[in-house]
Amino acid sequence: MLRLAPSLAALAVSLIGAYADPLHAQTAERERRLAELDRDVWRPFLQGVRADSAPLYVGVTGRDFHWVAPGDSGRVMDRAEYDADSREVMRRRREAGGTSEIDVRFLERNVTEAFAAEKVVMRYVIRLPGREPQIGHGIAHYFSRKEDGVWRVQLRHGSTERATAATFEAARPLTADRVGRDG
Repeated sequence: MLRLAPSLAALAVSLIGAYADPLHAQTAERERRLAELDRDVWRPFLQGVRADSAPLYVGVTGRDFHWVAPGDSGRVMDRAEYDADSREVMRRRREAGGTSEIDVRFLERNVTEAFAAEKVVMRYVIRLPGREPQIGHGIAHYFSRKEDGVWRVQLRHGSTERATAATFEAARPLTADRVGRDG
C-alpha cells in the first residue's frame, strides 16, 4: 500500500499537468492572436487618428469593409465612402485648428486564427482652439479577419448602448498595455 501512494501521486501530477498545459497553451495562443490584432489594427488606427493620417486609420480596414451607424438611421458606408467621410471630418477639424485623440478598450474580445469579434469602448477627445476639450465615449462592435496574413477590420457597427468614462476605465486595455501593467 505504501508503494502505491507514490505511484498514485505521480499519476495525479501527470494528469494535472495534462489538463493544465492545454489551458495554458490556449491562453498563450489567444494572447498571441490579440497581440497580432493590436499590432495590425488598433495601434495603427490610434496612431493614424492622433497624427491625422488617413492612410493609417483607413488602412486598417479590409477590402469589403462596411461602417454601420448605431440605431435605425440607415447609414451604412462602404470602404470608399468611409475613407472619403473620414478624410472630410479630419479636414474640417484641421482647418478649425483642432486635433483628435482616441483611445480604445475592450468589453469583449473573441478571436480565432482567422476571425475576431470585439466589443470596443472608445474615448474621443476633440481639442479646438480657445475651447475646453470635448470628451465623449461610444461603444461599437468590430469584426475582423485576416487578409493576406494581416488582420483587417471588415465591419464596424456602432451601438446605441451608452458608454461613460466609468465604462471606459473598467474595460480591458490593449494586450501590450495590459501585459506592461500586469506582467
